[in-house]
Amino acid sequence: MSTSTPAPPLPVIIIGTGLAALVAAFELSALSIPTLLLDQESRASLGGQAFWSLGGLFCVNSTEQRRMGIVDSRALALRDWLSSARFDRPVEDKWPRRWAEAFVDFAADEMEAYVKARGLGFLVNVGWAERGDGRADGHGNSVPRFHVAWGTGPEVVRVFREPVEEAEKRGVVEMRFRHVVDEVLVEGGRAVGVRGRVLEEDGVARGVKSSRVEVGRFELRGAAVLVASGGIGGDVEKVKKVWPVDRLGPAVPKNFVVGVPAHVDGRGIDIAEAAGANVINRDRMWHYTEGLRNWDPIWPGHGIRVLPAPSSLWLDATGKRLPPFLFPGCDTLATLKHICSTGHDYTWFVTDQSIVAREFALSGSEQNPDVTGKSVWQVLWQRVLASKGTVPVQNFVKHGHDFVVRGTLEELVAAMNEHAAEMDPAAPQLDYAQVKEVVDARDDQFNNSYSKDAQAMLVHSARTYWPDRRSRIAPPHRLQDTKKHGPLMAVRMNLLTRKTLGGIETNLKSQVMRADGTVFPGLYAAGEAAGFGGGGVHGYSSLEGTFLGGCIFSGRAAGRAMAEEVLDPKALQTGSHALRAAELALAAALRLLVHPSYQIVFSRIVPGMSPPHPQSCRRSQGTGDTKRYPVRDENLHCFWQLPWDACCRPRRTTGSSPAAATALPQMPRHWRQEKVPWEQENLHCFWQSDWEGRRELTPRVTRAEDGASPEVAGAAAAGPNRAAMAKVVKRIFAGEVVVVLVGVEGDWECGGLKVQKSLTGRVEGDI
Repeated sequence: MSTSTPAPPLPVIIIGTGLAALVAAFELSALSIPTLLLDQESRASLGGQAFWSLGGLFCVNSTEQRRMGIVDSRALALRDWLSSARFDRPVEDKWPRRWAEAFVDFAADEMEAYVKARGLGFLVNVGWAERGDGRADGHGNSVPRFHVAWGTGPEVVRVFREPVEEAEKRGVVEMRFRHVVDEVLVEGGRAVGVRGRVLEEDGVARGVKSSRVEVGRFELRGAAVLVASGGIGGDVEKVKKVWPVDRLGPAVPKNFVVGVPAHVDGRGIDIAEAAGANVINRDRMWHYTEGLRNWDPIWPGHGIRVLPAPSSLWLDATGKRLPPFLFPGCDTLATLKHICSTGHDYTWFVTDQSIVAREFALSGSEQNPDVTGKSVWQVLWQRVLASKGTVPVQNFVKHGHDFVVRGTLEELVAAMNEHAAEMDPAAPQLDYAQVKEVVDARDDQFNNSYSKDAQAMLVHSARTYWPDRRSRIAPPHRLQDTKKHGPLMAVRMNLLTRKTLGGIETNLKSQVMRADGTVFPGLYAAGEAAGFGGGGVHGYSSLEGTFLGGCIFSGRAAGRAMAEEVLDPKALQTGSHALRAAELALAAALRLLVHPSYQIVFSRIVPGMSPPHPQSCRRSQGTGDTKRYPVRDENLHCFWQLPWDACCRPRRTTGSSPAAATALPQMPRHWRQEKVPWEQENLHCFWQSDWEGRRELTPRVTRAEDGASPEVAGAAAAGPNRAAMAKVVKRIFAGEVVVVLVGVEGDWECGGLKVQKSLTGRVEGDI
């Protein structure tokens, strides 16, 4: 009798090895799901664009914000987001708007806990990017929200790269580099694999343009395919091809510096579209107006962005001052639109040594070695104590072609004209008298503590935020006070390519959508290729910190959704994934509020559970019981110790909701607990409980498209009926493990989780 060895399971194929790809691989490998990552570059480029970033994340109501005295909220952040996004396309903006709402929920709840649980830390100071257009209902951040990672972009990459590399050592993850995907294989309307070319190894360093010499071909089959290969910012010709002249005209700009490596070419978007994916909002992009030509370039046309604070005088190519509220650091898109309307593709900052030293920060991990290297001493020395700015800024002043340094304004204007003529003989020449008049008017207002000048008022207002006053924004002063603040400087600011805001349309599970509105089976997209979620989560404008955040959020959604699709429910309960599924079930179960006469005791330990904590809840009576808790802390809001026979408090974990963290229950009759939310993608309802007589559980159900189950929807329709709600089940990963919300009485057995009321008043779960 012959026996055959069963074929190994097909891997999930991920195109790209950037941040979104690594987050998805992290989620998949945590469940031991075979995962194959493909990238056209070498292993040296692992982490993609995120590695080169400053490492900023958009968080709402974070620990760092509260420490700074910043009052923020989900409602305020969502208002800012929608005011900036200006979603105006009923069809194309359907999923982007939903992604925007979901991302703000994530940023206001789980973002901080999720990344800190991986080991990421933030700088103490929260930055204030995109300060706004001066309108309460307009673009911009109402409060500082830009959280810079301690270690910048490489550290953001590391906290996800390392667990993926550990999974690679275990054989769960495989990475193949120098593999260029040319086609998504589709059979029966489903994505089943990829086909492409193998490139020669050329040993170039990270970011350097690599060889495209073909040495072989490949065809691979997979259980699902994720496109996470980035946008088009490295291909200037593609940027020009989709440039929205109707909005950012009258013509396509001729010259750009390039903010990302050459391999950021948008191939994945085109390949997905050729397979049948719907690509939307191609005309929405995010390119900066403060680009410098890198004096020490890594990739072709390499540009570095200045992250400016608001004091420099901003002139267009003809010497006219940019109108309010187009001040440095306020409204990138509106400034870009205005610059394009002048018919020129560059502008000038007129500034001085004091402003450059304090207010010129350079974007990029390599331009911030003090923060990237996690040197507290260097941060203090270069950013707080030094008078000339950071070493990279000093190097740009000394070596950068875009910096002009002179002792007087007349000399400065003459040098600016020489510089412009050198770049383009047809460039306009500045009139000294006109520039002098603008500078004089500006100086009079900056030397006036009352001031009618909008930019001066902005500077005074921004300096009320003490981190900006201490180390980011220079005291208001006259530019022509060269004895105290000189020398004078002019900095040519070029247009710099960066982000693709449109992309592959996806639903909230990162599943790719077809043009007819149906799901493309087996095909997923995340990160910049998906417009950071939905095909354009930002709409027209970004609030900053949302690109890395969007990669994390969409990559996580893709990883978890692919796990849901790939894993067989029966295999989860009996096979190699059972323990991980049980861990997730326990995490969900312990988030539920249970009648106070019960205690939850689980009969066996699963991976991720902490050691016993016998002293975790002090009691005036009794000796306590077995206490072992799951530590998947980014999903867990609080541990509830029951019964409530005396002063039992919730033990907060990372990610506790504010309501849970601040609840101080003493006795059941005096305790109220409201809104302990589940994580977004598993969110079925908020359980509101009032133990002062009614003892009812009232679910507030989210939208069906957010994942609300039929059971929950039915229970909600039944109204505040405790008997109906007690039987509501929460299904983890499409039903392979079922968690029961325990009511006042009754026994249940669902999907392998047995829950029953014992004679001692406990509820016992046996996985």
